[in-house]
Amino acid sequence: MNIKPHIAEWQDEDRPFSQPLLPSDTLQIRVNDRRFPFLSYVIPHLSYNCAILRRLKCSYMNLPVKYAQGYWHMDQQLVERWLELQTGLIAVINILNDQCNLILPLHYETYPLPSTYGFQTRRIREKQIRTAAMHAKAAFGPLVATCSYIISKTSKFTEPHARWQQCLIDNGVHPQWVEELTRSPITDFSQDAHRVGVIITPACEFPEVLPRLLLANVPTWILWDNQNDYADVKAIIPYRPTPARARFYQVPHHRRRVLRALASCPEKPGSFS
Repeated sequence: MNIKPHIAEWQDEDRPFSQPLLPSDTLQIRVNDRRFPFLSYVIPHLSYNCAILRRLKCSYMNLPVKYAQGYWHMDQQLVERWLELQTGLIAVINILNDQCNLILPLHYETYPLPSTYGFQTRRIREKQIRTAAMHAKAAFGPLVATCSYIISKTSKFTEPHARWQQCLIDNGVHPQWVEELTRSPITDFSQDAHRVGVIITPACEFPEVLPRLLLANVPTWILWDNQNDYADVKAIIPYRPTPARARFYQVPHHRRRVLRALASCPEKPGSFS
């Protein structure tokens, strides 16, 4: 990979998550969060053209819904396919996490699942079921990102016949499903995936994850409070800013900080909403 770091500017501001958590919170680049390390793998403009995700290819208006016995509900066949997808992705995550002995951050948390938005339940009003379904569809974004994140933590995950694929098959996942998984955006670790990315700060508990982020082509920025940050992290030292650039970008009254951008990142972190 041809990495040519450059300086970008970022206003250090607090961007709290919504309460309760919303899928839309994941579309904006954030500082690394030990609870949700998978958010950097989110694909804001997720394509649904592959076999696994095609069932999600619907909009608010063309979502198939029916009215029966005084209630609106989503087409039952589609409900079952969405639930099947959720179950399948969770299985991939759990199998690889258990069988590959992956180490997750101490305070790791899962994001709300699509089913928590109730797309599988009946509603009195048509608008309610359509809205619930769209929230659920959006919630597949963080779930897909979690799957990508877990896969990227396995050995040699970018190889054509990586260990994680056989691990899934050996633990009951149908070979065809695994094959389709390899053809989906979930396992697209090229720059064309356009994942949302992450900002690493001196407070990051696992700054050594940088090489894996770069291997997965996750846009990554490194925030520096001073030039000596990350002094003990060999993976980050090559991207340390020069003293001249550090002095130029540290303007206290603007709360500016030095920020290194890696790989093919945009000039500044931004929102993909």
